[in-house]
Amino acid sequence: MPYKMDTGNRQNPEYCSYCQENGKFRFTGTKSEFKKMCFQQMMKHGIPSWKARFFTFMINFAPHWKKKGSGGDAPPALIS
Repeated sequence: MPYKMDTGNRQNPEYCSYCQENGKFRFTGTKSEFKKMCFQQMMKHGIPSWKARFFTFMINFAPHWKKKGSGGDAPPALIS
């Protein structure tokens, strides 16, 4: 999520309030599943698809996922 749109309590400057809670990463699935969920949520909140795809791609560079290795590096296909 773009940080300026995050209305929650960000406890870590590297993650939005939806990603971490009490210092722990909230999502327990794979990077591919996380990217799909993020993309769908951004689309649901009215973020343009090109921007949602960019933010989804940027997940690859988040420290949590860099440590986990590969898995779903391609941005999701556009949803019409």
